[in-house]
Amino acid sequence: MNTPNNQVTLNQMISIFSGISVSHGQIKSFYCGEIENYNDLLTIYPLMYVHYDSSISKLHETEMQFSVFVMDRLETDFANENEVYSDTLQIVLDIKSILKY
Repeated sequence: MNTPNNQVTLNQMISIFSGISVSHGQIKSFYCGEIENYNDLLTIYPLMYVHYDSSISKLHETEMQFSVFVMDRLETDFANENEVYSDTLQIVLDIKSILKY
């Protein structure tokens, strides 16, 4: 999976994020790109949205920066607000844990 010098490509990182979304029990949809280009009205939530922010090349490594969002639907009367906050926070912590180890 790694390129020479143990570098991971941008496409490999996107694949890693996509794999996390597929294997996670709660995430139902995944999108990577510009959010204004996302218009899937049939999205099943929670959605994991990844945005590539930038890269910094160093002597022996490249640091990539991403923004990761987990989104869920909020009922119009906000009855599920605490559940949405709790679930999306737990999903973000799971993603962080998977990437860390």
